[in-house]
Order: sequence, then structure tokens, then C-alpha cells
Amino acid sequence: MTDIKYDKIEFKGFIMKATKKLSVIAFLCLCLFGFHTSVDAEEGATGWSEKYIITRDSAGNLIYTMYSDETSNLTKSMTFIISEADLNQISEVTFTSSNPSVCSICPGYEKKEFMSGYTYIGEYTTSIKIQPGEAGTAVITAKVGSKEYPVTFINVPANAAKITSITDYTYNSVQLNWNKVEGATSYLIMRARVNGEGIYSSAPMETVQVIEDINTLSTVIKAERNVEYAYFVCPILTVYGVDYNKKYDTYNQYYFTEQKELDKHTLTFNGAKLTSVHVNGGNIQLNWKPDANVSAYEVYCADCENAPYQLLHTESTASVGSYTATVLAGKTYYFKVVYVYPDDKISTVERSCYAPKNTVKKKVKVKLKQETDSGQYGGGSWSQPDDTYYYNKKGTLHVVCRNNSQLIDYTLNSNLKVSSKKIIKLGKFDQWGGFYYGSDGKYYVAVGYNNKKKSKTKVVIRVKQYSNDWKLLKTCKIKGKSGNAFPGIVYPFNGGNCRMAMCDSSLYLFTSREMFNGHQSNISFKINIKSMNYKMANEDYTSHSFNQFVKFDNHNLYLSNHGDAYDRGVNLTMVTNYAKSDQKIQTFLPFKIKGKTGDNYTGLEEGGMEVTASHVLIAGTSVPQNYKVAGVSGNKYSYVHNVFLTVVDKTTGKSKVKWLTTYNPKKSKVEVGEVRLVKLSDDYVALLYSTTKKNKSTLHYVVLDEKGDTVYSTTYKDMIFTGGTQPILYDGSIVWSDVKETYNKKNWEYKETTYMYSIPAKIAK
Repeated sequence: MTDIKYDKIEFKGFIMKATKKLSVIAFLCLCLFGFHTSVDAEEGATGWSEKYIITRDSAGNLIYTMYSDETSNLTKSMTFIISEADLNQISEVTFTSSNPSVCSICPGYEKKEFMSGYTYIGEYTTSIKIQPGEAGTAVITAKVGSKEYPVTFINVPANAAKITSITDYTYNSVQLNWNKVEGATSYLIMRARVNGEGIYSSAPMETVQVIEDINTLSTVIKAERNVEYAYFVCPILTVYGVDYNKKYDTYNQYYFTEQKELDKHTLTFNGAKLTSVHVNGGNIQLNWKPDANVSAYEVYCADCENAPYQLLHTESTASVGSYTATVLAGKTYYFKVVYVYPDDKISTVERSCYAPKNTVKKKVKVKLKQETDSGQYGGGSWSQPDDTYYYNKKGTLHVVCRNNSQLIDYTLNSNLKVSSKKIIKLGKFDQWGGFYYGSDGKYYVAVGYNNKKKSKTKVVIRVKQYSNDWKLLKTCKIKGKSGNAFPGIVYPFNGGNCRMAMCDSSLYLFTSREMFNGHQSNISFKINIKSMNYKMANEDYTSHSFNQFVKFDNHNLYLSNHGDAYDRGVNLTMVTNYAKSDQKIQTFLPFKIKGKTGDNYTGLEEGGMEVTASHVLIAGTSVPQNYKVAGVSGNKYSYVHNVFLTVVDKTTGKSKVKWLTTYNPKKSKVEVGEVRLVKLSDDYVALLYSTTKKNKSTLHYVVLDEKGDTVYSTTYKDMIFTGGTQPILYDGSIVWSDVKETYNKKNWEYKETTYMYSIPAKIAK
């Protein structure tokens, strides 16, 4: 903006008079913004009247200050005084504006002429039009003869500059873009921390940058990661070396004045990114997004889900964005890359990759005390906990069977035969819960105790922690008062399942119970594995809940229930940034069940939930419900079940239902058994189920990609899969045990034989 020059005349002041209907508003505004008042001008002097409000800068310049958002459709009356000494040969007084775009002389007020033959000593009034929303300066000049009497109008921009975008720029900075404010001479970039108290926050505003060039409408600002800020771009108008602006000292004032969601931003920085993790020959290649600001990249690897990571490689060249890891075939590996900056470290999300191995199918007769099973539901309306589990300990496969009040831990050799066993006595209990092999190398066993008297202090669930050689270490004791929406546990694990998952130093137990009021629902606990003390978790409430699934993925928690009421369907709860200050809970119902609320019959068995890189996959079997299968809908008890799959986007929550089998629900003679899912990696999930026709069974093996699309499938004869246990990925194969029951017509007896089954965990032909 061009500087305005003035004659060195001592100004006596001016008086501003508003129109009648705006006089009260003008007076209040003047009080609000704290203009200084002056004494009356010296009697008899020629110049602008100085009776009301006036400010002068340090150099004595006469200033009238106003704010652009308060000047819409306003006119100001200004009075000019002429003394007798100045009337020699003078016939008129004229008024002009140096910048009509800011304020102009109203038509008819540009000139005041004296009456012919008369001289007039007194007041002459002009009217000035303030242009709405136009910031800047204008000099109003009264000319009497050869003398000029100027007053500077300063119209300060009162509104914030509109922020058009705020984006992550680097690991410790964000970029702001805003619209230009006409008339401004510079900008103050201000911000306040949002302290979690919403619009009533009183966090102080701070100036973080000054932008001197008015044509600069973008800047980069340092910021702390994972801290929410409210940003504000304050325009400045500099006149005679003095800055004029309408600052805001607190976030509270700012928010009520400029309420725009776009002005709030949290630096998360997704520049640390694994772009791909894939098998390359017999190895796994990692590719990541390079960043010129890093001093090094640290590549970490774990060979078990949720296990501690080990440093695999350090790359010191910032432009390099790849590494090839040497791995063993037949295993799933977990990777992350840490970007090392001069003052910080930022990790990519974890990403798993499965290295396939050529294996063959096996069927081995074994001596396991495994109960005959017919799936999680056993033909009923609700599930029950498994009695047989598998885990991989340092490359050796173990099978854990629950036999009455004891566990038997079987060690298998490479031929899937039992090489040794260990019996663990659990003591007396009423209800079996479940077994979990933690990534910390310890064993966790949950058992329950009936609470018919509805005691609040009785221990109803014990979660026992054992060392890796089965020595009892500590016990978590959960009492009867525990609740979820409604209080109490009468029967633990009632009408549902018991599943556990681990994240860092927490064990999450997700199960079911009968409440003090006689109804059934889910309930969950967060157990500290160091102290074995517990807290209620309950990120989800479902009643009734007939099956429960829990998974952790990159410190996000995923829960799923099979509900017959609230909700009636297969639901999903996603908890992002679990247990952190910015934790967020979202609930979805990707599969709806037909029927009345609370009707125990649902015509559905939920079989599993797994989390891929981009989606959550939930599978099971069901009658058509209100969907259509082979042109048939409904939930009649006589209808044949088919395999369904729900695919939920982790980012948007959008979901779709797929039917992986389409047998005619009314006419088909094929019986579809229960489903289980086995996660191979973040890219692939295996799905197993059996079909039976005329007493002949077929095992189906299906591989789904991260979006739930089928990429490979095959079938096997003479192999049993009832869905009664959770298979495991072991040394390139999917492995499980099952009991085959044969009928001897001669003695009318059933014979039970337990087999270990193994099929190749292939992902492509």
C-alpha cells in the first residue's frame, strides 16, 4: 500500500456524529473498543470539532478508528468549524476523500457555499459514507481557501482471514492456507491448544508467526504431534507505524466469534508410511515413503502377533526406501519402520506378511482327550467356549485340551504325533471360560463360579496367569458386582463365549454373563498382566450377546457380537487409539437379523472376525434373513444355511454383505457346517467350513484378500472340520484336531477317533 503524505498542520480534532437511529449503537461501540476522549477544541479555532472521541498517535496525527465488520450501511456526520479570522475572501468549504473505496463523501455534502454577500462564522456539517467490509485508510480533507484540514479514517479489518486448509506438512509442522483480506498490511498467525473442554475452553491464544508480505497466503508452522490446536489468522493494518488489529486473547473468545471446524487441526503425520510389504522370491521386501528430513530408518520385525519387535536393519541414507528381509517360509512376520528425525522418532503402522511354504495335506491319528464337538453353537441358538486350543512355542506345536477340571498340554512332533504331555490341575470351578497363550510367553486360563445369591463381593471369574513352564504366578479375581450397563454377574460365560486378546501390558477379556436382573449380555475387562488387577472395559454393550470376538490391530480394538436384541444382528465396534486420550468408539451393524427383538432363535452362527490392512472381515452361516439367497429371503427354521461374509471398511465404516455359498434355502439337500477364519497376514485370510450331502463331507478352503474378495479356493475329501476349535497357521499349513465318530452296527456302539488334520496354507494356485 502507498504511504499517504500530509501537510504539517496542527490539527485540533474532530467530532463524529452518527445518524439518529445509529447514535446509541455508535456510542456503545465506542465504549466497547475503548477510544480516548479529548477536551473541546480551542474556542475560535478553525478545524474539525473535537468534542467527543478522538485518538492521536505518538506523532500527533489525528486518527479515527473503526472496525470493518461494524460499518455496514453506516454514515458518519462530521462537523467543521470556521473562525472569523479565516473568512477573508472565502465563499465555500469543500470536503474530499482520498480513498472512496473505504469511505466517501455522501452526495450533496461535497461542498458548503456561503450565502451571497454574507460571511458565516460557525459549523458546517458533512456526511461520510463508510463502505461495508472495506478495510484500509482514507483521508477526509476539508479545504477552506488555500488551507487543508485532514483527518485519517482507519477501518481496521475485524474478521479473521478465512482459513481454507490446514494439512500435515512434515513430522513436526503443518501448513496453513487462507484467503486474502483486502486492506490488511500483514497477518498474525495465532493458535490455542484445545484442552478437551469444547467451546468453553479458555486456553490462551499465542502468536506463532507474523506474515509481513500481504500477498503471502500460506505458511508452515511448527506443531506438536497428536495435539489439537485452534488456528486463527488475524489481519493487521499498520498506519503511521502503529499496528491496528482485533486480537483475541483466549480460545473461548475466538471460537464464539469464528466457529469453523476447519480451523481446528491435529498433527498426526502420515508421512511415515509402509507403501508395500510383499513376498519377493523366498524373502520379504519392504517399501516405504522416503523423507529427506530423516537421519535414519530403523526396520523392526516380530515373528508373532503382538510380540516384542527386534531391530532388523538400520538404513542411514534418507533417499533409500526399501529393504529385503531374509525369512523362513511357512510363517507370518510383522514389520514396522521407524523414521528417526533429529528430535523425534515416528513409526509406521505395523504390517504383516505371510511367506508361503509348499506343504501337503495330512491326517494323523492322535491320542488326545478331546471332546466330541459340533461347532461353537452345537446346533443351538448360542455359542459356548472351545475346549481345545493350539499354540506355537518356539516352532513346536502344542494342543491344549480341557478335560473336566484340568488342562492337558500336549507337545506334538513334526509328524503331528504326541511326544509328551503335561497335566495342569485347575481346582474346582463351575464354568469353563477359556485358554490364551500370550505374546509375553505366559499362559492365561479363565474359569468361573456361579453366584446364585447375587453377591457383590464373591469372586465369579478367576483369570490365572502361568509361567511358560506352567507354574501359577498370579490370579486376577473378578467380583460379582461387575457390570455393563446393568450390574452383576450371576452366571459367568453364560449363553456366549470367552475370548482374550493382548495389547502391550493389557489382557482384554471379552465374554458373556447373566446379570442380577436375570437378563444376559456381554461384559469385558481390562487386566494388567503385571499386577493382574482389572478394570471394567465395556467399550460395547450388546444384549443378548450369543458370541463374542475381540482383536487388536495397530493399537486399535475391534469387537464383534452375535446379538438377538440390542443389536439384533452381527455388530462391530471399532475403538481407534485404544486407551489413549483421543480414543474414539464407533459402532456398526453390518449384518441384520430378521425377527422380533429378543427372540433367541436367529438362524445364524457367527464364526469369526479378522482384521486386514484395510477392512474387518466377519464370517458365519445363516438363513437368508431379509437378504436374498438364490432368490429366497426369510429366516424359517427349516431353511438351509449359507456362508456369509461382511466386509467393513476400517476408515469409512461402510460395509457390504457377501454370500460365499448360494444353496437354495428351501430346496437344497446340502448341510453347511460352521465357519472359522484363520488370518494369514494383513493381506490374506483363510476361511474353512464343511458341507455334507448324503452323509459325505467336503472340506472347503477359501482364501480372501484384504477387501474380502476370493483369490483362491479348493476342497478336500475325507477330512473333518466341525468348527468346534480355532485352527492355527503352523509351518505353512492350517492345522486343527477333530473327533471322528463311527457307528458299529454289530454292537450298536459309537467309536470316537481323534485326528490331527493339516492342509497347505496356499494363497494362490
